[in-house]
Amino acid sequence: MSGLLSVVEPVSALRLICGAFFIPHIFAKLQFPPPLLDFFEQAGLRPARLFMTMALVLEAIAATALIFNLFTPIAALLAAAVLTVATICLYRVRGPIWIWDRGGFEFPVFWILALIVVARLSST
Repeated sequence: MSGLLSVVEPVSALRLICGAFFIPHIFAKLQFPPPLLDFFEQAGLRPARLFMTMALVLEAIAATALIFNLFTPIAALLAAAVLTVATICLYRVRGPIWIWDRGGFEFPVFWILALIVVARLSST
């Protein structure tokens, strides 16, 4: 193999990707945009600002731990749990839409499965 994967183990690459993908989510929540607060409200997570702050903190902890390979199995399972709640919320707000570009939950389900793989392979 050549390139980046010849230097980085595949599970490490997956771990880094899973952690780094939280960064835009964290930055979006830092601004407390009204549409995001409305989403939390519609999902039944009240008070929305409190739940968004909790999601932000948990995502930041999981992302940091995954990126820096700290407590990786626990961080991956924490991230998967946060995304499971997000997926349930997507389902509650938007209904049974699978395709991500229509607001569905295809991508978070994939991300959850990738995190479970990271947790499993990192614990051996």
